[in-house]
Amino acid sequence: MNEIDAVDLDRLAQAIHDEYLRTERARGMTVADNPSLVEWEALPEDLRGANRAHALGIMDKLAAMGLCAVRAGSPDARPMAPIPDDEIERLSRLEHERWMTDRRAAGWTCAPGPKNLEHKTHPDLVPYDQLNETVKEKDRVLVRAIPGLLARAGLSWARR
Repeated sequence: MNEIDAVDLDRLAQAIHDEYLRTERARGMTVADNPSLVEWEALPEDLRGANRAHALGIMDKLAAMGLCAVRAGSPDARPMAPIPDDEIERLSRLEHERWMTDRRAAGWTCAPGPKNLEHKTHPDLVPYDQLNETVKEKDRVLVRAIPGLLARAGLSWARR
């Protein structure tokens, strides 16, 4: 099997950040609203690390579905398809848990109000079941984006 390496994971992390930029800018957000809305090269290392952790989390989600990442064109690669609907909620829960673990390890805590980069507080650092549907949908969107993110990074998936 054509295993992926750190370079592949970094390309995936960049694809994740590029998608974040695209969606936030489409919502009308600017760097004045959110200092993390900069290109990869200008992104602080801690936020690059968060994107790398997200990329590793994608590997975990693939494994939860009995899949692994491979380079596109690998003989083991299977055709990319949307994540099955019956997997979305389970993987969204995993994504939220991964995100909370990552944020807490970086010193973030839960606090009401908007996310505060300076104080490292975020209102969504609560168990998945306590999130409102709007916030849960953010996790679902991240899960649904996995096939496209893999493709943008030159990756595909294969059965384990």
